[in-house]
Amino acid sequence: MPRDSYYKWRAARSLRAERQAWEHEIKEHMMAIHYAHPYFGYPRMMTALCEACFRVNHKRVCRLMKELSI
Repeated sequence: MPRDSYYKWRAARSLRAERQAWEHEIKEHMMAIHYAHPYFGYPRMMTALCEACFRVNHKRVCRLMKELSI
């Protein structure tokens, strides 16, 4: 493994952890929305997240909904 690749990976650890924590928070909010409105698809879910001050791309919402089996 090249030395520069290792140091690049090591420097990005904190960013990865921060992103995982942010996605976990979004997933929790998505589950709360799903329990209240189980018929929401990804467009309505995205709108509900925007109203709750989560700026999320529709592709990410779709991917997270698939991960959560919603």
